[in-house]
Amino acid sequence: MNSDILAAMHNNMGIIMQKKENLEEAMQHYFLAIQLKPHYVKPYLNLAWALEEKGQFNQAIQCVYRALTLEPQNHEAIIAEARILEKFGKYEVAFKRILPLVSEYPTNIAVVDTFALLCLRLKQSHLALPLVEKLLQQELSPKYQSNFQYLLGHLYDSLQRYDEAFNCFEKANSLLPNSFDPVRFIHLIEQLKSIFTSAFVQKSTLLPSSRPLFIVGMPRSGTSLVEQILASHSQVGAGGELEDMSHFFHEIIQQNSFVNLTSEQLDHYAKRYLEHLNTLFSQKIYVTDKMPTNFLYLGFINLVLPQSKVIYCRRNPLDTCLSCYFQNFEGKNPYTQNLKMPIY
Repeated sequence: MNSDILAAMHNNMGIIMQKKENLEEAMQHYFLAIQLKPHYVKPYLNLAWALEEKGQFNQAIQCVYRALTLEPQNHEAIIAEARILEKFGKYEVAFKRILPLVSEYPTNIAVVDTFALLCLRLKQSHLALPLVEKLLQQELSPKYQSNFQYLLGHLYDSLQRYDEAFNCFEKANSLLPNSFDPVRFIHLIEQLKSIFTSAFVQKSTLLPSSRPLFIVGMPRSGTSLVEQILASHSQVGAGGELEDMSHFFHEIIQQNSFVNLTSEQLDHYAKRYLEHLNTLFSQKIYVTDKMPTNFLYLGFINLVLPQSKVIYCRRNPLDTCLSCYFQNFEGKNPYTQNLKMPIY
């Protein structure tokens, strides 16, 4: 089998893994595709997308620039560049990059989505409003209907058309499947409390690393802002939303071995985590991990990395709830989709 076919296979496997939200494995496949076929544009763009999902925007934009070096007029690469430049706050530069594509691809989902977001940032919502309204008149999958109802809601909100905005957010949330079970979640919390007692967490690893900075809290509570502030310091690297602790935790649950965890096993997980940080930022003294749901694993984190720092972000609960309801999490935080969710 020649290298071109193998590269395409790895790229496709990466896409499958990414759809399954296994970003680490997806990225490995993209890297292999690039190694096999260095002038293959698609894996660069897919790798950029995965890195963007992880909040690693510096690495993502480098992948996009490599793709643009290979194919300067590739519209997918231009869209990706504009999308990531928006993350850096370079709104005007991004707007100039995406604008020529709007007339050429007025019904392209990625073009309209990126253009509308930049119009919001530049307080030019009226420019994007007719494009999004027209797109929603087409036959779209429930996922894309929901995405653009969220976007339309934000456009209306910025134009002070608040009733129309709220209707859009209601439609957007209703289009997404909701699998959240509050009773089951409460049971999980009680289980965690019963496992990670003050006596149990005394059994911690001996690795004296204070390198990780864990930023936890509800989504929309300021975790991204805190990471940006910290990463502005020369000694801090922004790791984004790392999935390691969640993977380690569930790996141990599958083995049903929390009670029998040894110091050697804890050292093993600590080393794996620290090695990952080193691959991201070998020269930084501290690296942030802003996965908000790490609050579920703080007991485990205390066992594995007892000298790490934890920053807990809090915001007014009503502001947080509404902000979450207006935010498109693409179904990843289903508890945010229903304002009538019972509170226990």
